[in-house]
Amino acid sequence: IVDPLFLVDEARVIPCESDLGGSWVNLTNLAKGRTSTMVQAKLEEDGVIRGEIALSAHAESAYMVKQSLKNLGTDEQYIEFVNKGEDFESTSYEVQCSDYSPEAKVNISFEQEVSTGGEFIYINPFLIRNHHESEFPDQELHMPIDFLIQENENYRYEFTIPDGYEVAELPSAVAFRSDPIKAQAMCQTKLIGNNILV
Repeated sequence: IVDPLFLVDEARVIPCESDLGGSWVNLTNLAKGRTSTMVQAKLEEDGVIRGEIALSAHAESAYMVKQSLKNLGTDEQYIEFVNKGEDFESTSYEVQCSDYSPEAKVNISFEQEVSTGGEFIYINPFLIRNHHESEFPDQELHMPIDFLIQENENYRYEFTIPDGYEVAELPSAVAFRSDPIKAQAMCQTKLIGNNILV
């Protein structure tokens, strides 16, 4: 895994044990990443949601995680980074990644305050957001946009409904796609037994 900035469309490959001049190759197809996030949450009797977040990043996405860990420096700064702008409080976390491994794993225990209104409680399932705002803030762009890597993100949230509660409303399924940048997104919700799946 290398910095995505080094994954250029023309790179010279020169064999170590050869007098030949090597060949030109396109490295951009190596710039792919995959992130999988699993959240398990439950509303406890004291009115606080508690749960676990398991994030697993592969290939270039793992590089991004490792870079953020390295840049932040300390555990305290990383906890602050994880919580920044998010709707939960970390109670503990563990990181599993080595310098040369193609994957990185982060496990977080969390607590979340419940939003209430009358006799309803409102649950925000999106605890980890990889994109907070546009990286391209200008309203008018005069050149093609280069995204750093192709990435596949899979986010699954499972919420256990306590006894005595029932679901009043679930969001409808939604999907969109953007052909120019070959991007698509989909969100679905499901109720299975006493578990809400997003």
